[in-house]
Amino acid sequence: VSTLADSTQMLAPFAPIQWSDNDHLLASSGSGIVGVPVQGGAWKPLTSIDRGTEVFHTDPNPLPDGAVVFIVVPRNYGDDAHFSVAVSDPKTGKHHIIMPGLGVRYVDPGFLLVVRPDSSLVAVPFDGQTARVTGPAVTLARAVSVESSALPQFAVSAAGQLVYATGGVDTRFLSLVHVTRDGSTSVIDSTWRGGARNVAASADGQRAAVAVDVGTQEIQVRDLRTGGLSQISMPGYVANYPAFTADGSHLFLVAGGAEGGGIYEAMLGSTAPPVMILRDTTLQLSDPAPSSDGRTLYYVKGSGGRSDIYAHSLDASNVADRAIVSAPARQTSPRPSPDGRWLAYASNESGRREIYVRSTDPTRADRWPVSLSGGTSPRWSRDGHELLYFGSDSLISATVSTTGDFSVRERHALFSTSRFTQQEGGFAVLPGTEGFLMLARRDKTAATPRKLVFVNSWQSLMPNPRR
Repeated sequence: VSTLADSTQMLAPFAPIQWSDNDHLLASSGSGIVGVPVQGGAWKPLTSIDRGTEVFHTDPNPLPDGAVVFIVVPRNYGDDAHFSVAVSDPKTGKHHIIMPGLGVRYVDPGFLLVVRPDSSLVAVPFDGQTARVTGPAVTLARAVSVESSALPQFAVSAAGQLVYATGGVDTRFLSLVHVTRDGSTSVIDSTWRGGARNVAASADGQRAAVAVDVGTQEIQVRDLRTGGLSQISMPGYVANYPAFTADGSHLFLVAGGAEGGGIYEAMLGSTAPPVMILRDTTLQLSDPAPSSDGRTLYYVKGSGGRSDIYAHSLDASNVADRAIVSAPARQTSPRPSPDGRWLAYASNESGRREIYVRSTDPTRADRWPVSLSGGTSPRWSRDGHELLYFGSDSLISATVSTTGDFSVRERHALFSTSRFTQQEGGFAVLPGTEGFLMLARRDKTAATPRKLVFVNSWQSLMPNPRR
């Protein structure tokens, strides 16, 4: 084992380090694609991001002449159509766009395998010496799975073996709906269709906030009485995880870009930009949840395949954040009870995600299981007498007692969630018996089985495969 570079601080979060050749590595940084020799040394810049139109360079592949082919993530990255395949000039560091694309691989004997914005996988004849397309694209597969942030699921080996995923849920076509406790639905806004996620409701049930892709991913706030719409937009940043303060005057959110981000607080009805509450250079903070008294902000911090839950003091900046739930597992979705005494959260420490509750008193280590056969996204009723969460296929109601120690009195399923997205943060609880806000799939975007397809030679899919 040897140290290749003194620091990886400049590397972009979640950007994988890839081989360039046997002697060099490639990676994405906040300024573009960079390389480093395996013998060690400084990272060398290979591309430069155009800050006027681009936010990120990723997915680098080496070409025979020393150039790099890669994906340009644009400022309007909420629309997959604006992602592009680009090639660098090894002499100048400049680059030029050659075609639209979400993912790219250069393969011998002179092809680019590209996942297009329509999720098709194509083979494009390409001269690696001149960095030019030399013929028309040939479709190899359709409906390749594309995860959030435009991450196509495919890989190709040097020997020509191809693996790609199909199926899943297309979250780009979701409607915000009101759902009663018996499962009846009515559409609130059918236009929120660009990757809508992380719905939140104000305590009085009069406003909804949703993270939506509209060129860039922003938070949109809808007045449920008047239909009025406002935006919290941070150009060049992905905004997620909206959470209202108890009085509904402010909204917490997580935003991140190529150079990091953090947790921010925005004043609703104000034109002032959101104020950073917690800085995050690793883009691993998520799911802020303020206490009802406005003194504490709970949040999730990831690291090395695990995530823990922390408490941040909002009225004492000199007090260090403290870990509330820390274990070698993934803890998610912290939600303080209305009286502030209890914290509900999800954890996979048992090997399956389940819902738990523990005291917010740091001197107490006891905790209580809530779900019995899987659970995600816990949400308290406004009176604190009920915990709602996603079960395996239903929205589950757990009647709880918070007098003295915590206890679960009964659990029962309210309705099937097959019509709705069950991603973390996919529903919000309205006051009293008003029901819920949820994100419903359109008929044409129902979930399809996820499959991995293996092809022994991708060239066998060509019209005239080489023998």
